Amino acid sequence: MTFDKKIFGIGLQKTGLTSLLRVMQRSGLKAQGTSLPRRRQFCIKRDYKGILDYYDTVDFSCDWPTPLMYKAAYGKYRDKARFILTVRKDADTWFESVKRHNWYAHPVLHRHRWFFGRFYPHGFDDEHKEYYERHTREVEAFFAEHGASHQLLKIRIDQPQSIAKLAEFLELEIPFSEFPRENVSKGDRRDIGSIFKWHYNRTVQPIYGRVAPRLSKKAARQARPIDMDYGV
Repeated sequence: MTFDKKIFGIGLQKTGLTSLLRVMQRSGLKAQGTSLPRRRQFCIKRDYKGILDYYDTVDFSCDWPTPLMYKAAYGKYRDKARFILTVRKDADTWFESVKRHNWYAHPVLHRHRWFFGRFYPHGFDDEHKEYYERHTREVEAFFAEHGASHQLLKIRIDQPQSIAKLAEFLELEIPFSEFPRENVSKGDRRDIGSIFKWHYNRTVQPIYGRVAPRLSKKAARQARPIDMDYGV
């Protein structure tokens, strides 16, 4: 399928990105979610130009680091880009989902801290919720300030008509009447690795949540959106 626009899912993790990705893939688009090479490009190499070059190879991209590349992507693609901001009911709902997701975090290799600045979210409730709320505010403000609000769609995938709104926004035929339920954190993974991580984290994370905030003396080094000049 040939598609003449670049589409970016710029909601944070646990806002329905996997479901959005599946919809894009099953609608015939070349769609990609997060990947370790892209995260390393953003957080370690700071190769923002390389990430923008990667966007040339796909129709749709979402998940880290794409939510923080929206300014640069707009700077590069301008009118040819569309941006989808997925959100949850509120910051509390989002934060609880993030904590559940971390039940299965690898004890050493998970990368929550790369973006949020903390090893686990536990104990840093207000900090994470403010990150979520600030991201939503800043995205909407950016597109309004650039006269490009028509290029931004804000949706909750659990609401009726969200698929219809998405199809109209993208001028795309979507073979669903509602979003598929994907990557839901229910704590029902059965493999040995997941069982080990679940038990480990259920023991360690409450302790971390009580101790880490007391030991933390500095503000978290949170990842921030990249300036649009990288897209020029």
